[in-house]
Amino acid sequence: MRGSNAVYGRGRWRFYEETVLRALEETESALASYHAQQARLIKLNDQARESKRAADIARLRYREGVVDFLSLLDAERTQLQAEDAVAESEKDVYVAVIALYKALGGVPS
Repeated sequence: MRGSNAVYGRGRWRFYEETVLRALEETESALASYHAQQARLIKLNDQARESKRAADIARLRYREGVVDFLSLLDAERTQLQAEDAVAESEKDVYVAVIALYKALGGVPS
């Protein structure tokens, strides 16, 4: 009886240890993903700000008659693409936060 309890106890301990290690791995992965998504969002925000500035300049130059309408449209298209990338990146950050929250045990799987 005593031997079987020791084997059972070791099995339970191994299961517990594996569960804790898996939880730590999931948490580390979720934190890394969140950090990467945050860094990406910062870069995309910078790009969007610069694209807006370029579109504003193109708009001004178009009004002044320096560039054609196609140049203005191209600058505005680039601005909209940059803003779209920011929105997509914001979504990815929110998804990473949810994954982190789940990894920390905030939501049952």
